[in-house]
Amino acid sequence: MSSYTKDQKYTITISNDDGIVKTLYFYVKSPKKSPKKSPKKSPKKSPKKSPKKSPKKKFKSEPENKELYEKIKTQAKKKFSIWPSLYASNWLVTEYKNQGGKYRIISN
Repeated sequence: MSSYTKDQKYTITISNDDGIVKTLYFYVKSPKKSPKKSPKKSPKKSPKKSPKKSPKKKFKSEPENKELYEKIKTQAKKKFSIWPSLYASNWLVTEYKNQGGKYRIISN
């Protein structure tokens, strides 16, 4: 424990109707004073020119067996109180795949 001065020690005395008196002692540390430092200026960096990237193709997946997918989706909505959520959506996909469902990729 660090050393304290008398100014940093505080006491509180509490009494209730039954005549019970409690005295609490607590200590407060004084903040350390550090010398102020001037902020260092960092050298300016020239912006890097990146080569133009070709636009990525966006793909969307769709379940092949829509009836099975909707059946499992209703089960997921009953099972999880929050829909949609990452946990519930993950459960839906894994359950659909476990029951033999497959996805097909559609390009936009």
